[in-house]
Amino acid sequence: MTIPVYIIASGQPDTSYIAKLSSLFDNSLFDVSVVECNDNASQCEKERKSFKYALKSAQENFCDQPCIIVRDCMFSNLSSSDMYHLISKILQSNISWDLCYLARYLDRCDGNVVVQDLTLGGSLVTTQSAEGDDAIMYSTKARDCILKTLTPPCDDGEEKVGTDTPKKKIAKKAKKDSLKGSNNCPSSIIHKELTSGSLSGIAVSPPVIQYNPIFGDFNKTWECSKGDKPKPCPPDNTSSSYAWIPLAILFIIIIVILIWFVWFRR
Repeated sequence: MTIPVYIIASGQPDTSYIAKLSSLFDNSLFDVSVVECNDNASQCEKERKSFKYALKSAQENFCDQPCIIVRDCMFSNLSSSDMYHLISKILQSNISWDLCYLARYLDRCDGNVVVQDLTLGGSLVTTQSAEGDDAIMYSTKARDCILKTLTPPCDDGEEKVGTDTPKKKIAKKAKKDSLKGSNNCPSSIIHKELTSGSLSGIAVSPPVIQYNPIFGDFNKTWECSKGDKPKPCPPDNTSSSYAWIPLAILFIIIIVILIWFVWFRR
């Protein structure tokens, strides 16, 4: 199995931020590419073309595998070994998901439910309203769904953005097309598909990839919108059936103390 990883570059592909992100996926499980759109277009349009290229490349070259897209404004304190074990654990789990948020912000965490604990600390939680497209692992279903929405009907599907070295594919100029407006930015499209229930989501909590505040959007440093905590896993029947034991022990201790007190008062 090979998981393609696409790093969306907002500046020059050889920056130190991109180098650090690339090293995070320095393992044979991952195939890392750097995607850059040099079109003279709006930021939203550049992002749309970059995401479209990444998803299309994953569909054509890794059709049966999930893919990861990370922006170059992110960083992580994990080692490449930790990231390998984390992604492997998620893929080997029996949890059903379409979008797996490795980073998220301003989520309604009071609606989250813990579905699995992680050996690295933290847990996997459900999410229906996570914001951001900064670091997400996409299932093949999510990949195809988002790609279809990003591709306008008039597009002939021949957009190419570099297919050279297996570890560093640098994106060139992409063709202009007619999909415009902030509602068609990748983050808006992904959020809409998640909140509508078209795609299911899970998130790693706390996030294992964080937004670098040096880029100025401090909202992205908050995982939850109101500081709420995810709900714990519902207790199973076995643990709840023994909930009376501590109370019984406390009751016995109180009875023994009362008997002792009455005996020595006589």
